[in-house]
Amino acid sequence: MPIITLITDFGTADGYVGAMKGVILGLAPHATVVDVAHDLPAQDIEAGAWCLASCWRYFPQGTLHVVVVDPGVGSDRQAIIAEVDGQYLIGPDNGVFTHALQRAGKREVRQIPAGFHLPNSLSFTFHGRDIFAYAAGVIASRERTWKDITQAADDFMLLAISRPDYGDTTIRGRILHVDRYGNLITNIEGDALPGDAQWTMRIGGADLSIRNIAATYSDVDQGRPVALIGSSGYLEIAVCGGSAYRVFQTEPGTEISMKRLMSN
Repeated sequence: MPIITLITDFGTADGYVGAMKGVILGLAPHATVVDVAHDLPAQDIEAGAWCLASCWRYFPQGTLHVVVVDPGVGSDRQAIIAEVDGQYLIGPDNGVFTHALQRAGKREVRQIPAGFHLPNSLSFTFHGRDIFAYAAGVIASRERTWKDITQAADDFMLLAISRPDYGDTTIRGRILHVDRYGNLITNIEGDALPGDAQWTMRIGGADLSIRNIAATYSDVDQGRPVALIGSSGYLEIAVCGGSAYRVFQTEPGTEISMKRLMSN
């Protein structure tokens, strides 16, 4: 049974997600449709990219991931399908697949041609239903493969996501994502941090009263900031029982700097 996941910024109050499911199940009634998230911040492509990156690897081979965060709907941006390590990403070519494409061991990206859409239905404002859900349903029906309905893509878009600067005793990175708990997820990879090191840390212009990398959120007292390696594998700044976002008033893109303390 094919699995199709849905990630959108549509919410659930307007019937948009239901319309997509109707298209999919009309073509592939045996498919399993999984709602990953529909409450992403409106038009926030980076949030969509992070949401996909946090979950796609945990699905079985052959899963189809439809991701629609698409402020450029109806423009000349491409519609694409990408194969990444045996799974498939379907959506707009606006960078929403950046993390998945960069982390995949094997990838191939192809373009959905302009003439491919739900028969007798092509809204310039709802490609999620008329192109992306339709493509997922066609593939899941097994009447055509993903390559049957696509053509070679000359290029594809990746978001400009900065890499950390790893020095001998200093690291400079940035906040990548703020999750619903207010945890600040950075682009600093946990594997790059020595387990026994101590640090001074700053976010933007604020000094953090953090020295050690903890194992869990509760390794400090309630209301205290904590640094740890989260489930994503990246360094996070959190507040035990609270919100680091509210405490530090920071946004994605804010710089975080770390300086290693030398032992005597």
